[in-house]
Amino acid sequence: MATLGRASARTRKFLARSAGWLREAAGRIVRDLLVRLYRKVPAWLDKLADSASGSPSVQSGLAGVSAAMRGKHPLWPAVKAAVAGLSVKVKVLLVLGLALALLLGPVLLVLLLVFLVIAVIKTMRLRHSEEFVTSRW
Repeated sequence: MATLGRASARTRKFLARSAGWLREAAGRIVRDLLVRLYRKVPAWLDKLADSASGSPSVQSGLAGVSAAMRGKHPLWPAVKAAVAGLSVKVKVLLVLGLALALLLGPVLLVLLLVFLVIAVIKTMRLRHSEEFVTSRW
């Protein structure tokens, strides 16, 4: 009877070790498959972006997703792809608009500050005149 107990204990230990080994092996297999898949997805997205003959918005979306899959910030690739898909006329207008905004930005800031100073001066004059009127009565 004692030998039967020892045999079943050995069998349980063997089965426990085998189950642990199978779990580790399955984990390694799944991890390796996921790593391979993760390495192939950016290449697939690049092929899809290259073959896509859609609008600039489709191109920029695919470029942004591709950059995000690589772990990079998706904004700049998306902007580059969007600008690359624009016509020459639109690119020229975009450059002129940016140049105009850069040139007029400081002028608009100065005008805003001037209007702010004028508003403060008028408010102070109005309060001063109200105080003068109320002090006379």
